[in-house]
Amino acid sequence: MNLEKKNILVVGDIMLDVYYAGEVRRISPEAPVPVFKKGSERCVLGGAANVAANLIAAGQGASVLAISGGDANGERLHELLAEKGVDDSLVLRAQRPTTTKTRFLADNNQQVLRLDEESSAPISPREEEELVGRLAASISRFDAVLVSDYMKGLLTRSFTQAVIAIAREHGIRVFVDVKDPDATKYAGATLVKPNLNELQLLTGMPVSTQQEILEASEYLRDLCSSSYVLSTMGAKGMMLVSQGEAPVCIPAVGKEVFDVTGAGDTAIAYLAACCANGMPMREAVETANIASGIQISKVGTSSVSLDEVQAAIDGISSGKNVRDRLIDLEQAKNIRSGNVGKTIVFTNGCFDIL
Repeated sequence: MNLEKKNILVVGDIMLDVYYAGEVRRISPEAPVPVFKKGSERCVLGGAANVAANLIAAGQGASVLAISGGDANGERLHELLAEKGVDDSLVLRAQRPTTTKTRFLADNNQQVLRLDEESSAPISPREEEELVGRLAASISRFDAVLVSDYMKGLLTRSFTQAVIAIAREHGIRVFVDVKDPDATKYAGATLVKPNLNELQLLTGMPVSTQQEILEASEYLRDLCSSSYVLSTMGAKGMMLVSQGEAPVCIPAVGKEVFDVTGAGDTAIAYLAACCANGMPMREAVETANIASGIQISKVGTSSVSLDEVQAAIDGISSGKNVRDRLIDLEQAKNIRSGNVGKTIVFTNGCFDIL
C-alpha cells in the first residue's frame, strides 16, 4: 500500500495523556482505598493530537488547529507535537488549563483510576474569530480537513460550521469524528463517524440490530447532508452508508483487545489519509478498520505505523494472522526504519520477563 505524503489539517481538542505505571499491594490505613505505588511515568499525545500523530505514522503531513493552555502541561504537549513532526503553528494559546488525562495503571496494565484536568467551557467569540482567520489564511495548504470533536470547548456549533464552510469553499473534503448529540453542528461534512452510542444520541433511534444501525445511519446522513456515514460498531466492525450506493458492513479484524483508547483516532486518521490519496471510500474504510484493529491490541494511547498496517494486510491476504507470521530480513529492516530511536528487545520466547 503506497500512500503519498498529503497535508492534512486536524481541527479539534488536543490533549496530553499521562500514564503512571505502578502497583497496588495494600489498602490505605487512612481510608478504604488502594495505595498506588508509582513506578514510572510517560506522556503521549491524546485526543485530536493523537489523530495528528497517527497521520504522521501513516506518512502524512499533519497540522493542528486548536487551543492549548499556557501551563506546564501545555508546554509538554507542544514539545510532543514537535517531536512527532506535527505542525502546531495554528494552535492558539488560551487562558485555560491544557486538557490532561492521567491514568494509573497497576498490574497487567489494569487501569485503577483516571484523573482529568480540563475546562469544557466554549471558546470565546474573540478566540473563535482568531481561529477562523488562521484557517481562512492557510486552508489552501491542505488536501483534507479532519475534525476531531471531544466536546472540550473548541468545536462550538458556529466554529464547526465555519470550518466546514471554509473547507467546502475550497473543494476540500471534511471528515468528522463526532461527539455532540446535535447533528446539525456537523451539517455539510463529507463523512461523519459516530460509534453506536453517539449514533443513538444523534438520531434518537434504536441501534441494537444491524437493520436498526443501518436505518439510523441513513437518517443521520440525511440530517447532516453528508455523502457518507461510517458507524463503528465495536466487535461487530463498521458500517458505511453512502448516497446512491448499497451499505457496506466490514467485520472487525482485531482479535486481542488490550485497550480501546485511541482506536477511533487511528481509524479516522487512516481514513482521511487514504481518501486524500485518492483511494476509493470502501478500500479506505477497510484500511482504517485494519489500523483500528492494530490499535486495540496495544496498551494506552499510541499511533499505528504504515508498516504495521501493511504487515496486517499481508497477513490477511495470505490467510495468516500477522502475529503468527515469521518476517524476513527486509521486512525487519522496514519495521526498523519506521521506529528509529526506539529499542528493540529480543525475548527468545520468554515473554513473562516483559
